[in-house]
Amino acid sequence: MDKLADFKLDKDKSALTDSAFTSFYKAMDKIREEMMSGGGQPDRDAMREKFQKLSAERDDKLKKLFTDDQYKKWKDEIEPTTRPQRGGGGGNGGGNN
Repeated sequence: MDKLADFKLDKDKSALTDSAFTSFYKAMDKIREEMMSGGGQPDRDAMREKFQKLSAERDDKLKKLFTDDQYKKWKDEIEPTTRPQRGGGGGNGGGNN
């Protein structure tokens, strides 16, 4: 929610936005628990599909709360910063000689 401070949402929209994010993250946690509880490796494709559906549902709610400009800023600037960062894989950083 701190990342949305520039949006200056009124009290009602702020509460609805907070609710949309809370529901989204709780549902994500539930999916993770379900996928991990089976033991072994989780089906990453199935997990990704469920996460994408949740993201779409969250974005539909946000689209109704934000102005077009706010929603564009959310998708282009803010949402990418909320994703977990993954390492670049292998190598030792490629230093300068």
